[in-house]
Amino acid sequence: MSLLEDMTEQLGSNVFMRTFSFSSAQLPVLGSPRPALADHVVLLDGMGFIFRLIERDNGEAGPGELEKWFADDVVKQGVREIKHTRELLRKYLGLSLANADGHRISVSLSGFEGLAGLILYRGPSAAPGFVPPRFTKTRVAGFVHIMSDADYFGICEYLITPSELGDYLRFREEVMSRPDPVPPVVSEAALVGQYLFDDIAAAPDPKYEAAARTLLGDSGDYVFSYVIENLATQISRRDEDSVEATYHPILLEIARLGRKELRELKTQFRLCLEAVRADKFELPYRLCSDRTDCAFLTLPGSAEFRLRSRKALESLAAASKHELQMAKQVSIAMWRSGQIIDIDWLYSEGPNPPSEELDRHLEVAYPFRRVSQKRLPEYYL
Repeated sequence: MSLLEDMTEQLGSNVFMRTFSFSSAQLPVLGSPRPALADHVVLLDGMGFIFRLIERDNGEAGPGELEKWFADDVVKQGVREIKHTRELLRKYLGLSLANADGHRISVSLSGFEGLAGLILYRGPSAAPGFVPPRFTKTRVAGFVHIMSDADYFGICEYLITPSELGDYLRFREEVMSRPDPVPPVVSEAALVGQYLFDDIAAAPDPKYEAAARTLLGDSGDYVFSYVIENLATQISRRDEDSVEATYHPILLEIARLGRKELRELKTQFRLCLEAVRADKFELPYRLCSDRTDCAFLTLPGSAEFRLRSRKALESLAAASKHELQMAKQVSIAMWRSGQIIDIDWLYSEGPNPPSEELDRHLEVAYPFRRVSQKRLPEYYL
C-alpha cells in the first residue's frame, strides 16, 4: 500500500484520530489558484496536527541523491505545504468538517495557535554517509518535525490520545533544539522511552529504547484501550444526533487531558475494571481537570447492579457535578454481564444551579470516596 493508504488506515485504527482527522481537500479556499496544502489535519479545540506525506521508490540511492531528495521534496516542499495549511486554518474562526465515519465535527479555531507540523516520509534505506534530518526550523513555518513513517507508527503504539502525541512532540522539539544535537544512534523509540520515563532533562541515550519496550502492554494502557474501544463501538451503533451530543464531547474531553491527568484516569479505569471482574460493588472514582473544567466519574458495579446501572449513574453524575461545580463531566459505569464487561457512558454539561435536594442527599449519605469508605446509599441505586 502507499504511504497515504497506510496513514489513512493508521488514523482509522485510533478512535481519537479517526474522529478528529480530516483530509485537507475539505478545507474551504477562497480565490484561486488553490495553494498546495499538506495531506491531513487533526483538529480539536485547542490543539491540532498538520501531516504532510512524501514517498519515493525503495530502489537504491546514493547519499548525494538522498540528500537532494530530502532537501527539495521532503523539507522544502513539505515546509511550504505546512505553512500554507497553517495560514489557511488561521483565517477561520471555526470549521465544520466530515470525518472518516461521515460524522460532521465542529471545531473552534478562534485564537488557535497549537498546530504542530509533521513531515512523514517513506523512501530508500539510508545510504552510508547520509543521516536523514529529524526536523527543520524556519521563520515561515516554525519548528517542523520530520520522521519516517515507521517511526511515527511506532510512536502511535505508545501514545494513544492527541494530548499524549502533542505533549511528546513538545518534548521532542525541546530535545532537538538543545545546543548538543541528538546523536544518530538515539532512535525515535529511545526518545519515546525517555519521554515515558519522565527523564525530560536528561541527555538522549539509546538505553531508553529497551526501557520503552517494557512499558508496551502495561496493564493500565491495556485497560484504557479496552475502555476506549468500547466507546468506539458505542459510536458505531448510535445515530448521528447522539454521537454528536454525547460521544464526540466525551472523546474530546479525554483527548484534552494532560499526561498526569490521563495517567490517573488510566489507573482509575484499571481499579474499576478489577473490581468489576471480582464482582464487587465499590464507591466511584473521580478525577477533576481544572484546566479543562471537566470532571470524570467511574463507577464499578456488581453483576446485579446492571438492572439499575443507568439510574445510579445519572443520580451520581448529577450529585458529583453539583458538588464539584465543574462545567462538564464524563461519567462511566461498568458491570459484568456473564463473561463480558458492559460499559455505559454519560456526558453532562452546563451550569450548576443551587439544589437543596442534592445538598441534603450529600449531607445525609455522602456517596463518594473520603479517607474512610462506606457503601453507596440505597437511594443512589
